[in-house]
This record gives sequence, C-alpha cells and structure tokens, in this order.
Amino acid sequence: MLRERLKKFIVAQSVWKLTLLSILSATLISNAVVCVFSVWRWQVIIPELIGLSTFVSILTPLLIMPPILRTFRKLTRLEERTRLQTEQIELLKSQQKNELAAQKQADEIALLHRLGVAIASGRNLYEALAALHDEINRTLKADVFYVGIYDWETDVIHYPISFNDNQPFLITKRKLKETPGFSGEVILGGKTVYLKDITLEDQRTKYVPIANTYREDLHSFLGVPLVVSGKVFGVLSVQSKEVDAYSAEQIRLLESFTAQAAIGIERAALFDQFQKESNERNRVEKGLFEQEALLQAVTFTAEKLINAVDWRAHIDSILERFGATLHATHVYLFERHILPNGQMGSSMRYEWTAAGYPPELFRFQNVPPVASGFGEYYNLMQMNEAFTGNAFTFREAEKKHFSALGIKSVLEVPVFVHNGWWGTLGLDDFVQARVWGNAEIDAVKIAGGILGASIQRQEIDSAVRESERKYRRAIEAAGAVPYYHEYGVERLQFMGMGIETITGYSAEEMDLARWNSIVKEARMLGDLEAYSEKDATQLVWQGQVKTWQCDYRIVARDGQSRWVSDSAVELFNENGRPYASIGIMQDITERREVEANLRHREAVLSVIAFSAEEFLQNQNWRDAIASVLEQLGRVFNLSHAYLFENHLTPQGVFVNSLRYEWTAPGQTPDLDNPVYQNVPLDDSTPENYLHAREYFIGHSSQIIEISERDRANGIQALLETRIMVDGQYWGALGFDEKNHAREWQTLEVEVLQIAANILGAAIKRQKDKETLQQELDQRTALIAELEMKNRELNDFTYTVSHDLKSPLVTINGFLGYLKQDIQSKEPERIESDLQRIQNAVLKMQQLLNELLELSRVGRMINAPETAPFEKLAREALELTHGQLAAKKITVHIQPNLPAIHGDKPRLIEALQNLIDNAAKYMGNQPNPQIEIGAKTEETGEMIFFVRDNGLGIEPQYHERIFGLFNKLDAKSEGTGIGLALVKKIVEIHGGRIWVESEPGQGSTFYFTVK
Repeated sequence: MLRERLKKFIVAQSVWKLTLLSILSATLISNAVVCVFSVWRWQVIIPELIGLSTFVSILTPLLIMPPILRTFRKLTRLEERTRLQTEQIELLKSQQKNELAAQKQADEIALLHRLGVAIASGRNLYEALAALHDEINRTLKADVFYVGIYDWETDVIHYPISFNDNQPFLITKRKLKETPGFSGEVILGGKTVYLKDITLEDQRTKYVPIANTYREDLHSFLGVPLVVSGKVFGVLSVQSKEVDAYSAEQIRLLESFTAQAAIGIERAALFDQFQKESNERNRVEKGLFEQEALLQAVTFTAEKLINAVDWRAHIDSILERFGATLHATHVYLFERHILPNGQMGSSMRYEWTAAGYPPELFRFQNVPPVASGFGEYYNLMQMNEAFTGNAFTFREAEKKHFSALGIKSVLEVPVFVHNGWWGTLGLDDFVQARVWGNAEIDAVKIAGGILGASIQRQEIDSAVRESERKYRRAIEAAGAVPYYHEYGVERLQFMGMGIETITGYSAEEMDLARWNSIVKEARMLGDLEAYSEKDATQLVWQGQVKTWQCDYRIVARDGQSRWVSDSAVELFNENGRPYASIGIMQDITERREVEANLRHREAVLSVIAFSAEEFLQNQNWRDAIASVLEQLGRVFNLSHAYLFENHLTPQGVFVNSLRYEWTAPGQTPDLDNPVYQNVPLDDSTPENYLHAREYFIGHSSQIIEISERDRANGIQALLETRIMVDGQYWGALGFDEKNHAREWQTLEVEVLQIAANILGAAIKRQKDKETLQQELDQRTALIAELEMKNRELNDFTYTVSHDLKSPLVTINGFLGYLKQDIQSKEPERIESDLQRIQNAVLKMQQLLNELLELSRVGRMINAPETAPFEKLAREALELTHGQLAAKKITVHIQPNLPAIHGDKPRLIEALQNLIDNAAKYMGNQPNPQIEIGAKTEETGEMIFFVRDNGLGIEPQYHERIFGLFNKLDAKSEGTGIGLALVKKIVEIHGGRIWVESEPGQGSTFYFTVK
C-alpha cells in the first residue's frame, strides 16, 4: 500500500520539484555524514569538507534525477495500463460466462415454449402426452416413460400413455394406496423422487416395484409430481438402464417441463372427461325426451278417446302416434270374437305400418287360438299383464311362430272391457331384437286401459239407447204407468198400476200431495232443460212447448232413492186454456246409475289426462301436485287425498312425512299434525307395508290393516299406493275416508296406481333434469377454469417471446460496439459498453427469477397454517423496512385483526409486494402513509386491504396493472411482475383482488382469502 502511494506521489509531482527535493535531501544527508565523520576523525567540523559535500550533493541530483524520474514515470504508466487491460480482460471473461448462462436459460425457456405449444396443439389427452414424450426424449435419456393420472376420490391411478424403449405399452390401472410403488411415493408425497439405482435390495424392499411398470434392467428412476393449483393429480416418470443417469441440472429441467406441462395435461384430461360426460348427458337427455314423448302419446290417447262418440274414428291416429313415438315397425289392434266353428278367435281390425313395410291386415282375419307353447302368453293376457319378448328371449314355440312372420321383437297388452279380455293392442319390430323399457310398457298399458274404458263406455251408451228405445215402445204400446191429471182436482183421475212398483205406493194412495212429498229433485229435459219447474209449467200451459219432459228423484216407501221419468202433453179447451195433462212415467233408476257410472269413468279418465298434462307442462312437479290431489279427491268424493315423501333426518334415520294434501270442505287438515311428520318406516304404518307391495287397502273392520295412529285420527277407510323413482320406494300417494268405511273399487285402485306412476315419472324427469343442469354448471365452471389457464399460458408464452427478447437484443448490439471499441482502444467507450451489457444481463436475470417465482406459485406450496393477519403484516414490514425508512413512510396497522389460514410465506410475499408497490409510487407526498387493515361486508365476508396516499391510478388502468409486465411507468423500478404475483397468490387461496383509486387520491388494494 505504501509503495503504491509513493508511486502516485512521484507521478503527480513535476520534475523540478522532485529534483529540488532530491538536492535538499542529498545535501542534508551528505553534510550530516561529513560532520559526523569530521568529529569522529578529527574531533572538529571542517568547513571545506562541508562545502565540497554540498557541491556534490547539488550536482549529482541535477545530473542524475531528471532521466531517472522520466524513466520511472514511463514504467509506472505502463504498469497502470497493464493493470487496466488485465481488469478488462477479466471483466470480459466474467461477461462471457454470464452470457453463456443467460443463453442457456433462454434455450430452456424456448424449449418450455415449444413444449407448451406442442401440448396445446394436441386435440386430446393422448396426443398432448405424445407431444410431451417427444420433447422430453430430445433432452433426456428415457428407456421408460409414462404419465399417471390419479383420482383422489376413487384412489385409482391410470396411465393414459407409456413408452418402453420408445414403443407404446399398456400399464393397467390400480388402487394406489393398496400398491403405491414408485408412483405412489411421488403422488402421495407430493415431491420429486430420484433413485440412482432401484435394483438395490433396500430400494426394492422400501418401494416394492409394480410388475407392469418395472423392468429388471432398469436402474435410475426419476418421478416428478403433476401439480395444478397446489393439488397433485398425477406423476410423470422417466427411467434409464444406466446407474445415476440424471444430473441435478437434468432433474431441474424435467421439473420445469412437468410444471409447464401440468396445466396442458390437466386441460386435456378434463376435456376428455368432459367429452365422456357430455355423451352421457346426451344419452340421459335422449331418455328424457323419449319419456316425454311417451307421456304425450298417452295424453294424446286420453284426449282423443275421453269424449269421443265413436272410438273407431280415432284409433288410426292413436296407432300412428305410438308407432312413431316408440319407433316400431308395426302397431295394431286385434279384436277377439266367436268364429263360425264356435271357438274364440281374433281378427286384426286396425293397423299402422312404418314406411317401406306392407300392411298385414289381410293376413290376420278369423285367426284361431294358438294353444301349443303359448300358455304363458294367454295367462298374461287373462291377468291383464303385458307380454314382451324378442328373438333372444322367446320360448321355442314363440320363436318359431314369430320368426315365420319376420318379427324380431313384440310388445302386446290386453284390452279389457267389462272385466273381460276384449282384444289386444300390440307393437312389432321387424328390424331389431329390441328390449322394451318399463316406461314403454307402462305407456302402452295405459293406452290399452284408456281404449278399453272408451270401448266399454260406447257399448254401455249403445245399450242404454237401445233400452230406452224398447222402453218407450213398450210404454207407448202398453201404456205402462200412464196417468191422467185434471187441473183443480187434488186426486189424480187415473194412475197406472205400475206406480206401486216404482214408488211403493198404490195407485189409490198416489195423489198430488203424496207425489209432492216424495219428490226430492226435478230436472227439466228437452226444450224445457234451461228452465225452472215453475217457468216450464207456464210455457207448457201457454202452448209454447208441446211436451212436458222431466226426471224426478224420489224417495220410495222403502226409503230408497229412485229416478222417475215423466213425459206428458197438455189438453186444451175450446178457449185455448189447459185443463188437464196426460202422460206416462217410467223407472229410470238403472239408466241413471249407468249414466252416473259413465260420467264417473269419464271423470276418472279426465283426471288421469289432467294429471299427465299437469306433470308434463310443469317443470316442477310440486307446482302441479296440489291441483292433481284436488281433482282426485273431488272425482272420487273423498275426505282426504295426500302425498307422503320418504327422506333422511339429520341423524340419518329413514322416515316419511306428509308433504301435500287436499281435504274436503269441513274436514280438518293433517299437514300440521306431528304424528304424520318424520315417521320411521319400521313401524306398522301403511307406508311401511308399501316396501313389499304395490298398494295398501284398509277398512275400520280390518284391525290389522288400520294402524292405531290412523284409527285415532278417525280414519275408517284408507287406500295407498307406492311411488317408485329409479326403482326405489320414493313415497306414497293415498286416499282416506273419515265419514264411512267405504269399499274401494278396482277402478279407484287402478287410477291411484296410474297417477302414482305418472307422478313417479315426473319426479324422475325433474331429478334427471336437475342432475343434468348441475353437471352443465360444473362443466361451465371447468371450461371457465380451462380458459383462465389458457390465458395464463398465452401470457407466459408472450413474455418468453417478447419481453425476454429485449435484453438479448441489447446484449447482442453492444457486443458489436464493444468489439469495435476494443479495436479502437477507447477505454471510456469500452467501459460504457460493458456497463450497458451488464445492465441488460441483470435485467434478464431479474426477469427470469421473477418468472420462475411466478411459475412456482401454486406448485411449490407450503403447508397451510393459521396465523394472525397482524403478525403477517409486521413480517412483511420487516422485509420492506429499508425502503420505508428511506422514504420516511409511516405505516399504521389496525389492531385486533382476524387470523388468516393459508400458505404463510406466500401471503407474506403478497403483502410485501403490495407495500413495495405503495412505497414505489408514493410520489412527492410530504406526509407519506400506508395503512394495513380489514373490514367485514354485510354478507359476512372478510376483506383485507393495503391503503396509501400516493400518486393514485387512472380508472382505465385498474384491471391492467394486474397483468404480467404491465408497468404504468416504464422508467420505474421493477419488472411489472409484482402485482401479477400478488393476484396469483390470492387466487390460489380462493380469493379475489381489486383496486380502488383516483389520480392524486392514493390507492387501496383490497383482497379476500377463503
């Protein structure tokens, strides 16, 4: 150090100064020596010697020092120049080393970019993984390569792709936790596993290799977990025959490959899953559409036949509707009748055939019964059950018969009229041996039942009309129960003897007073139908209506209610005034009962059609159930119609509860009665019996069949049927009667079962639609997530191809300048070029480091923990203390902040970036302040914030600032990744982040964490 200072001093002084200094120094030294010598030698100082010494001391420096000093200076300058050149060479070597490192990182990023493009271009999971294998195979030695996808819910791992010596091979899926092997160590451990030699005994014992993923000649194993949003969903593995085949650099590179590929692999896997689920959804939707079409076909049948005068006028359109709906080849109606030989046979009366198939009507006329081998068929028809079969399920005789006709599949249901087998409604398929679904069978059975009811009604109507014709002719011919009434006289002048048969009173007993006492109701008919009895009497007396027609409901002597038809004509005198009437009476009680039954059956058919239409038109069956219960209750004249629904209690007990009801006027509702809510299904309730039987009938006289619960509630008769949904006992639809112990008719049971079946189909349809909607919502969320990940991938690709290019261009340009400046030997320009190159390298290094940090968010996750938010904020302040102190920024943290659960280091990093951002853009604020706190929204959501009083941000930039490399001030410090990193950390924690700011008003960054 002293030598260097001396050199600098000599070089800095002028020659004459150094010469003078040398003379003075030489004079003083030589004179001192002469004096000392004179005293020592002669004991006295000799002036002449001192003078001579002074002369020599002056002369010698004058002659010697100038050339010596000039030579010394030249040597010093040469040494300095040599030192500078040495330093520059060392700097160039260091720069070259940095450039090589930067070039290597750029090559890796370019490789990652190619990998991302290759994966993104794959149309499905296999193509994406094949592209991944090709890219990795160019970089690493992989004798075995595979990718495993793991489902945490099912514990199943499957291998969508695997290569053995670059040839695809199959690895079977398995339960991972049962046989983890190497893949289980990677996935369940959530970290990279590198084994240098897996043939060692301790390695085999520890990991127990799986047979179909392990080769005896393999040594090195390297497995990297596939991670997206902090969750491991698979493993990527390469294996080599060499021992310790992979270096630390190659392991790091494969980890980068895997991190880059994970999003693409997950996207492709989700897309494959979405395609499969979409196909399943389409299949379910098709089933729903088919069920709706069946309901519409049944409704169409009911609408056509309920009020039809002649069912034959509509049967062709009904057959065509069912043929088109069920995609049958042939739909037909057989009618059973007596053959000329006296045996029972049948004939095809109506048919519909699909396009391209000839009619069959002529072939099936007066067909005798086929007895041999068709016993099961006839038993089913007699029991009012459907017969179904196809070429694979027919019995031997059936197969022979139907095969001769070219029929591969058949569905037939009996048509019952007056409780007898009237005919057969059937469908054939000549194309395929199809299996008829339950919904199709039920729909055809319902149509057969509606047709039978319509045929029966028409036959009864015809019989009633014929009976009326005969009775009228008989009365007209024989004058049965005639009468003659002369006005003004209390007694009837004449009454036929048959009146006693009708009323129980003899002709002598019957007078006007008696007649008026037994009449309870009068219904005018014919031209008088629209008038009251009093007004009708005036019209007849005035001669405006020729015939008096009225039906009376009377109470006979025996107390029975009867209906009597009265038809009379007026007798007028010469003045045109009526003086008497002559007429006939007949008992029409039976006809009235038949008509009432017909009206009742029509009402029953109407309520079936109404139920089907209501459940078909309403998307939610619960919107229609009240009106359906009311219709059922009114048609059957019930006290109570209700619906029980099975469900689970919060404790997991299977119970049922009364959910909907209709009560007749004057009856007490049971919906709020606790005995009908949350009833366990293990007691002796009717709903428990429905586990094993289709319906339940109970009367007060049958003690076993009426539970104590219902008996205590005053129920004297009860009818319930179960509702089945997806083959499961869903609930019960029922009637009960409190007024009397009525006997339940077969028609009532059948209608209740049909209504329950229609309701079950509506419930299933609604459940299927709700399930489809939920799946659609989930698919929509997954698609949105995939789109977000694609945007992140595009941003990353854009950064690699654009933002990292700028430093490389700067380095390349100034390397050329540096070469020119070295050749021209201009030190200052060389120094400037080197500085610019150094700055570009540092910028690239900073970009790469921050990109790497951004890519690790969500992949290299720390164990979540709960910590007070105030503690996190103070740790972030410690990390930013230097910048805050330099700018004299005051920071205030709200007291009593809540605790927060998550990745503590990442959350601190997010707060650090927000505080750095606030300090960086504080501007010239004389009193800079930062506030950290939290607030609670009305919804209960906790929102954290970092607020400053700095420069503020224009509203149009509020979204842009969270993008990658989006800096509002290009000259400001940093790379523009900070807020993008904060956004990603917040989103990884299930939250969101936004800013509220105005120019000059400071900024507040809000964020949430779930």
